[in-house]
Amino acid sequence: MKKLRELWKKTSIFTKIFIIFTAILIVIAISTLPIKQMEDVAFYVFSLWVLYFLVYIIYMVGKIAEIKFDKKYIVILIASIILCGAIYTYIVYAREYIYTWDNQYYYSEQLSVFRAFDIGFKDGIKRIITSTYNQDYGDFLLAFTGGIFSLTTRTPDAFVMTYFATCIIPVIIIFSMIVKKILDMVEAKSKLFLFGASQLLVVLFPLLHKAAIMGQPDIFGLFFVGMIILLTMDYDFSKKDYLRWIYIAGLTFLTMITRRWYMFWILGYFISYAILVIVKALLKKDKKELKTTIINLVQFGVISLVIVGILISPIIYRTLKNNYLTTYSAWSSGGLITEIKAQINRVGEIYFVIIAFGIILRNKEKENKIFYYKFDFNLYNFNYFIYKSTKYGKSPKLNISANLHFTCYYWNDTCNEYKKV
Repeated sequence: MKKLRELWKKTSIFTKIFIIFTAILIVIAISTLPIKQMEDVAFYVFSLWVLYFLVYIIYMVGKIAEIKFDKKYIVILIASIILCGAIYTYIVYAREYIYTWDNQYYYSEQLSVFRAFDIGFKDGIKRIITSTYNQDYGDFLLAFTGGIFSLTTRTPDAFVMTYFATCIIPVIIIFSMIVKKILDMVEAKSKLFLFGASQLLVVLFPLLHKAAIMGQPDIFGLFFVGMIILLTMDYDFSKKDYLRWIYIAGLTFLTMITRRWYMFWILGYFISYAILVIVKALLKKDKKELKTTIINLVQFGVISLVIVGILISPIIYRTLKNNYLTTYSAWSSGGLITEIKAQINRVGEIYFVIIAFGIILRNKEKENKIFYYKFDFNLYNFNYFIYKSTKYGKSPKLNISANLHFTCYYWNDTCNEYKKV
């Protein structure tokens, strides 16, 4: 009992609140009476709990990744959120727009979730869980929008603004943490300026917000993606870090249940990450450290694969079983050049200018330049193989990993290798 008290005293205020909040939710959920008022109380407690969950994991991941902001960075972050909110508000309420097809799907699903909660709190929770596992577009992310949206006019426009507050703001915060981590690791000059410029890019980058502004909140998955990047970008498995392992595995699970296609980003990123960890351990020419690194990496990989694999096995089975070529016919024609042209038309030339700038910076590292280019070439071939093998198979969108995990690889490699920029 004394040990528990001592542990409780050492626990941070964020963790204490989370534990108390979780206990209250469990008690209310178990003791919910068939009375409308009690069902409503349970719904709003649940809504507050999931929102606090976002705050809590931001705090914990920031603590593990050792992210520190001073007042100037916080001011820039808040300013970027306000600017982004103003842009969303102006676009949403100044336009004349009819939400159709995929752009109204999540809005309709949110109303269906409300109807399930109207029947009973347990029915609402059951609806979210079953849809997450049984539908291609599950209701998991709607758990984070429900509470606030229920207090609005419940229009499609109000839905967009609701998930801006609950889903997009967390994404902006995580992106800011990634940028701050990179700037600290590379000992960059003019950190504040670069941080501000990066925040401006996050707010104004069209591709990042296009789907969200049209009614699709899939951007929320980048919240969990960003956290995985934060926890892995400077971790090489040379030492055991069980808390980090738990969060990486948990965030992997949350990423994949947010939207099924994120599992292909997970596949691409972790393959690249594992290769990078092993290769860098080999370059150190320390047999003992190499052995420790491989053992830790395999241990984490096997345990995570088993646990997360079991939890998401229904989603994996359904995705692999379906032939999405019949639904996404565009993926069955064209080729790599066609894909590149489509990317240029969609995101504009600035995206490729940024990539080119990264390659130019890489040329400054003379010692391992040849290794980097060989590694990039092999990584490209690996992704092209995935692209060709899935293009005519059952899951053609696996080639999404070709774009996304390259970006993450550059982040990871840049942070680990460059000392000054």
